[in-house]
Amino acid sequence: MKILLIFPNQVERNIRDIEAGKAPRERLYGFYELLNRPGFTFVNADSRFKGFSNRIVSLFRSRGINLVDIKTLFKIYRSDVVVVKDNVSFMVSLTAALFGKPVVYYDSLFPIPKMRIKRFFLKRCLSMCSQIVGYNNQQVADYEHALGLELAHKYTHLDFLLDEQFYNRVYSDAPEPTSGGYILSIGRDVGRDFYTLIEAAREIKCEVKIVTLPYLLKNIDLPANVEILQDISYEALFTLYKGAKGVAVPLKKGLSYASGIRAIMESLVLKKPSIVSSTPFVENNCSDYPNIIVVEPEDVAAMKNAIQTVLADEVDNQDFSSTLPAYSTIPQAIENMLIRLTDAK
Repeated sequence: MKILLIFPNQVERNIRDIEAGKAPRERLYGFYELLNRPGFTFVNADSRFKGFSNRIVSLFRSRGINLVDIKTLFKIYRSDVVVVKDNVSFMVSLTAALFGKPVVYYDSLFPIPKMRIKRFFLKRCLSMCSQIVGYNNQQVADYEHALGLELAHKYTHLDFLLDEQFYNRVYSDAPEPTSGGYILSIGRDVGRDFYTLIEAAREIKCEVKIVTLPYLLKNIDLPANVEILQDISYEALFTLYKGAKGVAVPLKKGLSYASGIRAIMESLVLKKPSIVSSTPFVENNCSDYPNIIVVEPEDVAAMKNAIQTVLADEVDNQDFSSTLPAYSTIPQAIENMLIRLTDAK
């Protein structure tokens, strides 16, 4: 079985980083363990990140259009299954449909676009695909209602799990922090609500470190007790975790997609209390995690009270990670899905 992986970053680079111990196995979302499995051959679409193709693909990606290069189109023809991670691609869906190849959209259900033209192509991509893999059943129901499609029969639910061995090793080996007792917040997607966190920190004058990108802090006045970091290594990240009293995952109201899930899971694996804004995704998937303190979204007073609870050591610091399912369940679920797809052809 030949599987084509069309990922938002370079597959080969991820493989090298995993093998060198620089990145966790979930960087390949359950496919890394299958690379050398008998019966599977994996190819990738990394060619679109090189040369002229990279310029064209990047230009259109910035406008919400997910293109691939000519080499990838030929690989679709030669593959048995096509797996697209993140944004859907009408170019991929149409080519695969012409050649009779099943397409799997993996974690591709983001906020439903408002523009009619984007909805038009999104609806066609999802109607033509064979499988949708995601982390939240609620998203499927929302998409069915908004787009008038039946998608539940195509949906495979996975838990978002981390490579515990990697995280525990890197956390243990990371240098000790030079300071501690702060609240740590990490996130780079538009679902983050750093304004609420920063305003709460301003009022109680606690130290907060935020790892993010500048565009998420636009028009936010930063007090002296809030430090902004970006583009840091895993080692530096885990040093920050070591010094943190707790983690904050501030989210905007009404998010049904899995915004914040990596930060939530990292806090669980690393045994840190985590203040998380309530969203449909959090309520459906994370509310029973023992380290979670759920607060109302976009509520400065609620965020302030939760931070004070964490700083006052009022959270039971148990072995939170003991409640996690094993990461090994993810590759097995992926393998079963691929076999079902090829058996159905």
